[in-house]
Amino acid sequence: MKINDAFIDSFLKKNLYQEKRTEAKAYLNALDLPASTEKVDRDELEDRMRSFVQSRVRGKDSVIAVYKKFVEYLKENGVEIGDTDKFFPPVPVDSSFERLMWIAKELQQEDARIENLPNRLWVSERTVEGDLARLCGNDDPISICGRKFKITESTRENGQIKFASTAHPLFLTENLTQVLVLLEGLHHMAENPLYTRYAETTAADVWAQLSDYAKDRVKRVLGDYLSAETDWYQSLEAGEHFQSERQCSVQETSFSTASRTERRSSWSTARTAAS
Repeated sequence: MKINDAFIDSFLKKNLYQEKRTEAKAYLNALDLPASTEKVDRDELEDRMRSFVQSRVRGKDSVIAVYKKFVEYLKENGVEIGDTDKFFPPVPVDSSFERLMWIAKELQQEDARIENLPNRLWVSERTVEGDLARLCGNDDPISICGRKFKITESTRENGQIKFASTAHPLFLTENLTQVLVLLEGLHHMAENPLYTRYAETTAADVWAQLSDYAKDRVKRVLGDYLSAETDWYQSLEAGEHFQSERQCSVQETSFSTASRTERRSSWSTARTAAS
């Protein structure tokens, strides 16, 4: 089979709108593939695609989208490529948010090395270093729902970054009743001294992501329909977005022991009244 202009034009006509074809053809011509072949070296193809994407300052995801379709088209036409399950980056790479969330999870692996991140994400070393600086809170940390996401307790040595506590980003899409049940469950857990700080900081993370409408509805349902104390929810406005294990386990916190005891008493009274 020949991977010539006619083959590429056939691919473009089948997969892309007219206005996208000229630019996409330039992406494919940059690969400089052999004109005639029945088998493509997987690693060489990945290297060529990755190198071209890394050379671009912007629009990386657009190029990757074309390359993904082209790889499938090659397979459909009988070209043997091999396993391509982990061929392309695992997340959209133009989005710094997506990269940071992936890096935060990837670095939890014991064998994860910084030097491998550029080739895994198809970005430059400079981009990765910038992402790591933001992740560690050294340079313009990313903001999520108005709160900064940074892992400050970390060490870097021998090409690896080790965090005192691993961060596990969770962004839930729940209806209001699910949110209420989740928060009330955390409220109950906060009554146990062993879990208080963990429950309160988790609840604060959830609370920070809610709209003003949702916050008002939660407090109204609790106060008007369940006759429950809502002061605990006001305290959730404080705190950092990510808390390490050490920060969650310390005795002195922004949620004072005295106010915590008062909230437990109030909650017990409201719970008795509701029952």
